[in-house]
Amino acid sequence: CTNTPGSYTCSCSPGWETGGTDGACKDVEECTTGVHNCDENAACTDGGGSFTCACEPGFTGNGTTGTCEDIDECSGLASSIEQLAGDFDVGSAQGAVDRIIDTDKYNEHGSYALLPGLADATCSDVVYLTVDLGAEEQLTGVKWWHYWKDGRSYCNQSIELSSSGGEEDWTRVFSCGTYEECGEASAEGKEVVFEKTSARYVRLGSSRNTKNHGVHILEVQPQLANPCHNLPGSSLSWTCTNTPGSYTCSCSPGWETGGTDGACKDVEECTTGVHNCDENAACTDGGGSFTCACEPGFTGNGTTGTCEDIDECSGLASSIEQLAGDFDVGSAQGAVDRIIDTDKYNEHGSYALLPGLADATCSDVVYLTVDLGAEEQLTGVKWWHYWKDGRSYCNQSIELSSSGGEEDWTRVFSCGTYEECGEASAEGKEVVFEKTSARYVRLGSSRNTKNHGVHILEVQPQLANPCHNLPGSSLSWTCTNTPGS
Repeated sequence: CTNTPGSYTCSCSPGWETGGTDGACKDVEECTTGVHNCDENAACTDGGGSFTCACEPGFTGNGTTGTCEDIDECSGLASSIEQLAGDFDVGSAQGAVDRIIDTDKYNEHGSYALLPGLADATCSDVVYLTVDLGAEEQLTGVKWWHYWKDGRSYCNQSIELSSSGGEEDWTRVFSCGTYEECGEASAEGKEVVFEKTSARYVRLGSSRNTKNHGVHILEVQPQLANPCHNLPGSSLSWTCTNTPGSYTCSCSPGWETGGTDGACKDVEECTTGVHNCDENAACTDGGGSFTCACEPGFTGNGTTGTCEDIDECSGLASSIEQLAGDFDVGSAQGAVDRIIDTDKYNEHGSYALLPGLADATCSDVVYLTVDLGAEEQLTGVKWWHYWKDGRSYCNQSIELSSSGGEEDWTRVFSCGTYEECGEASAEGKEVVFEKTSARYVRLGSSRNTKNHGVHILEVQPQLANPCHNLPGSSLSWTCTNTPGS
C-alpha cells in the first residue's frame, strides 16, 4: 500500500508479481527462474514472496553462493585435539586446547611434557599426556607427533585407551621400548590402527630422546570411526574415500570382496604366494596382511634374503670384544664392557702392558679376565696375540672360574718358554677340554721375543654345542652345521 494525496494505491510486494487469480499477486519463483543466490551445492526453495537456500546433504554452510563446503565423511579426525607446540610445522589440524586434560604437571611451557629428573632421566622414566574427547567415541586409530626436525628418537612410547579414565581401565594398543624399536621421529608422525574401540580418553606415554632428556609431544590425533567402519566385518578391512557430498567404501589393501554378508575378506597372501617371506621363513596370514618369521635354526626378520642359518656348532660366546680393533684377526666382535679386568695395565684400551717395561722377563705375567655375564658350559678357548712379525709370547695360561674369586680358578692350559708356546699366528691359539661350567675366563701372558709388551688382541671362549650334551666325553663328539640344524 502506497499513500497518495487524499487516497492510496496497491501494488505487488517485492517477491510477488501481478498475474494471480482474480487479480491477486502471485509468488515470484526465484528458484525456477534462476534469479537467486543459492550455492551450486544447495537446494533452492520458493515460497511466501522469497526463497531459501540449504546446502545439500554432504555439504555444510549457509547455502548461499560459495558457502557450501564438502563434508569429509572419511576424515575421522577428532576436532578437539590441540597441536601443543604451534611453532612446529607438523601440517595437521588444530582444535580446543582445554581438551588436553593431563600432562603429569611437567608441561611447564604449554608446548611439551618434560621428564622428571632432567639430565638424569633414562628410558625407564615415562610421562603421560591424556586427551579427553569429551564423550565416548568409536576410535579406530591414533596418530601422534614428537619434535622431529633433528633426527632424534624417543624411547618407551605407548598408546592406551579408556572409557572412564580410571587407573584400572586402560587398554594398551601400542608400545615400543628402545630407540631402535620406536624409530626416528618424523614429520609424518607415528600411527597405530586397531579394531573399532569405544573410548573417551587416549593416553600417550613417552620417555626421553637421543638428543636430551626432554619429551616434546607436539600433537595427538585420535581417529574416529567413519561410516565405512560400521559395515560388516573388521573395521580394519574398509577404506573410506571422500567424494563431493558423499563417500564410497572399498576393501582396504590386504582385503578383497566376497566375505559373508558383504564383508571384505582377508587376502591370503601366504596361500596364494603373493608375499615376500624368505624361503626359510614361515608365512602367516591374518588381519589384512601377513607376517614372516624365520624357521627354527635360522635368524633374521623373515623377509626374502634375510633368514641366515644359525651355526649351532660354532659355540662362539657373543660377548667377546676384539681388544685391538686396528689388527686384522678376522673374527667376530662383541660388547667391550664384558672385558672386566686387565690388572690395570690396559692403558690404551688395545692391549695389556707388562709391568717393569724393558726390564720384564718371562716371570712377569699379566692377566686379562673375560666375564660371560652368566655361567656357561665351555668346551674350549681361542685367543690371539699380535702376530704379524713372527714373534712369540712366553708363560701363557688359560684358567676358568665360576665365581671369579682368587681361590676358584682351574688351569686348563699353560706353556712356559717361547719354544713351548710357539710363534703367534693369524690362526690364534686354541685349547679344548671336557665340558666345564664357568662364568669367567682368565688369560695369562708374559712378554714377547721382540719387546716387553703383551699384546692380547682377542679372547674367544667356546660354548658347548648340542653335540656336547650327548653321552660320553664332550671331546668325543664333532658337531657339523647343516641348513637350519
